[in-house]
Formats: sequence, structure tokens, C-alpha cells
Amino acid sequence: MATLYTRDPSVMRKVYALVTEYPDIFKCIGETDIDKTYSMPKSRISYRKPRKISEAKRE
Repeated sequence: MATLYTRDPSVMRKVYALVTEYPDIFKCIGETDIDKTYSMPKSRISYRKPRKISEAKRE
């Protein structure tokens, strides 16, 4: 399992949507007025490289 701690409101909104839709996978394990801590399987965490766009496609 992985633990996600955040103070970013946009991340909180996104993960909250996952908690409400998939309560068996994503769980809110702690919260205060300014932060929240979530628990989820490690397989649900993903980091991706930035997309490369050629100059021709950019125009």
C-alpha cells in the first residue's frame, strides 16, 4: 500500500472523487483543516514523462 499526503486542494478534489467512486481501493485515512492523507495500492500511483510535440504539430 502507498500513502499520499497532500495539502493541494486540486489533488484533494481528484482523490476525493476516487474515494467516493471506489471506496474499496482508495481510502481517506486522516484529515485536518488544511491537509488529507490517503491510502491506496502502489499500483495506482503513476508518473509519466511530458509529452513531446514536434514543431510541425505545434503550429
